[in-house]
Amino acid sequence: MFSPITTEPPTEQQLAEIRARREAITDTPWGSYRDLGGEYTVEAEAKVTLDEGFSSTGLVARVLGDTDEQRYRRADFISQAPYDIDRLHNEIDRLRAEMGRWRAQRNQLAQANEALHTRVEEARSGWLAAQNDVRTAEREIDRLRARVAELEQAHRQIRAIHTDSPMGPCPVCIDADALTDGGDGTVPYPCPTARAAGAQDADPPNLGGVLAALAENTLPNSAEGGAR
Repeated sequence: MFSPITTEPPTEQQLAEIRARREAITDTPWGSYRDLGGEYTVEAEAKVTLDEGFSSTGLVARVLGDTDEQRYRRADFISQAPYDIDRLHNEIDRLRAEMGRWRAQRNQLAQANEALHTRVEEARSGWLAAQNDVRTAEREIDRLRARVAELEQAHRQIRAIHTDSPMGPCPVCIDADALTDGGDGTVPYPCPTARAAGAQDADPPNLGGVLAALAENTLPNSAEGGAR
């Protein structure tokens, strides 16, 4: 049967057919023989012994050609074909096994690369989060520094009012005129001290309790603020 010449690699079916045809040849080794008349043949189960010389179990092919050289080359090719096919099949098996190992290694490298890529992405995300945390912390530090500056300024103002006043130390803020008129001299909230500390014009918590306690000259334990 004629098979067209092609440069395409054999399919699995074609390789299986080649192996089947080779396995069907059971009368190897083949050998080429040239008789005294110059005729070339390929013989089955050919062998050469000292006693019998060349012998075989039968004719495989009679080789034709225009010249003796051509007939010799053809006979040599035919007689060596089973062994050449065996060697080619062995090489195919070896290359496929090696290709399988390379594929396994490639898959391992791909998995390792994917894992490394994931770790890099995680590290990058962590780095970005850390950078964001640093910026947040820096903003908070700036805010706290500004607040500390405000409190320090309030402290200086409170000290000026209560300690450095020309009238001497003052335990509470008092209204001297109200005190002279017979009142308790209490300054309505927020007093200068509270204002220096940043208090706004608003009733303090538990104002009623504070006023009642002041009327009795005592302060409740639960008071959160009051008139000064």
